[in-house]
Amino acid sequence: MKNYYRILGLGIDAEHEEIKAAYRILAQRYHPDKGGHHREFLLIQEAYDILSNPHTKRNYDRDLFKHLHNDKSIPVVIKPANNQTWWLIFAILFTLGCITFAYWAYIHHNKVSPTTTIITAPSKPVLIAASVPVKQTAPRKKKIISKPQAKAVSSAPTPAINPLENLTGTNYLINVGNYSTLAAAKAQQQIIKQQGFNPNIQHIEANSEGLGGYNLFIGPFQNQGNAYKVLEKLESTNIDATIERVDFN
Repeated sequence: MKNYYRILGLGIDAEHEEIKAAYRILAQRYHPDKGGHHREFLLIQEAYDILSNPHTKRNYDRDLFKHLHNDKSIPVVIKPANNQTWWLIFAILFTLGCITFAYWAYIHHNKVSPTTTIITAPSKPVLIAASVPVKQTAPRKKKIISKPQAKAVSSAPTPAINPLENLTGTNYLINVGNYSTLAAAKAQQQIIKQQGFNPNIQHIEANSEGLGGYNLFIGPFQNQGNAYKVLEKLESTNIDATIERVDFN
């Protein structure tokens, strides 16, 4: 059984376009007018006539497969398509790609047409604050308050202290110390005041023996009982003191 696919240099799975392309190449090569052999040209023509017709090709394929299946000595060879077949496939795929791209470009162009109106949200108004003239005020004059000047301390000597000079009759004094200088008497006076008492200072003139100074006392008391009550309080704070009776004319 003749293998028309092998005569055209094709595989048994060749399509119609491949069969047609292979026939054109072989017909030009083996045509008698081109120097080809008449017998080979007739085989090529016969193969094309059978395979180019869908009805005869279907019958031929059925008989060919039966023959190949029964005759195991004949290997079934499926030849790859020749270069012209690949170029044909490439041309078909390229054409399909161009059509797809053109369709996509058309759809994309119609999505946003030049007459499309784009509405944007109004921008927020910008508030510009008007400049307000600043009222200039005259600087306030500082009020100067004059402080009274401290009175000058006289450097004159301190007069003699004698709070008992105007007393009359019998009185009781609580003596809490005798000091040779006024400064020492005042220092002890402050210490006793911190204990809650109010002592006084009496200046005693020096006698013929040179005895004198500043006497620190609390009183006077006209009642002896009151004097003893204060004495007890002084002793409770560890302050040494004595009660003296003084008669004034």
